Amino acid sequence: MLLILLNIVNKLPLRRILHFALYPVFFSLVFGFTRFVYSVEAGFIVILKAVDAAMTMLLLVTTTPYTEIFAFFRLLLPGIVVDGMFFTYRIFFILLEKIQRSLTIIKLRGGLRPYNIIFNIKNLAGVIGVLFINAFDMSERMYNIYSLRGYEGKIISDNKWFKFKRLDYIPIGISVIIIAMVVFF
Repeated sequence: MLLILLNIVNKLPLRRILHFALYPVFFSLVFGFTRFVYSVEAGFIVILKAVDAAMTMLLLVTTTPYTEIFAFFRLLLPGIVVDGMFFTYRIFFILLEKIQRSLTIIKLRGGLRPYNIIFNIKNLAGVIGVLFINAFDMSERMYNIYSLRGYEGKIISDNKWFKFKRLDYIPIGISVIIIAMVVFF
């Protein structure tokens, strides 16, 4: 209920957020059904925990710029790993769209035949090869673009929000208590 209220306060489209939060319900049903044997409450708790985790991530992703999310990871991981994650995040959606277009083109040109597996594998291998070449070319272009913009092996971000103030300890303490209660009960 608190997460729904936070989504409303942040003026996020609640209908779309709840739509995305239903995906974990589908995947947690398998484990939830195994818990229904013990008690109905245990099954619903499993499902609601999955929805709660999804709503929390959706709130984080929709209210925080992704550069700040990756900047936070810099506290926990080496810089080169975080930069790789950042570049992968940017390229992933572009490559996903390219593979969807390529598969549509293959289907329209008759490149997939239902009963000819060798023919289908040959065409799909060609798509993966072209996609790999495009990904390599795209990564080189992106590196050159970032180099022109001043990238020197590290993505620079504003780290002012990393410093804790006195009022920050209250929500952190409450969060630790809530997490401890969820884990132990």
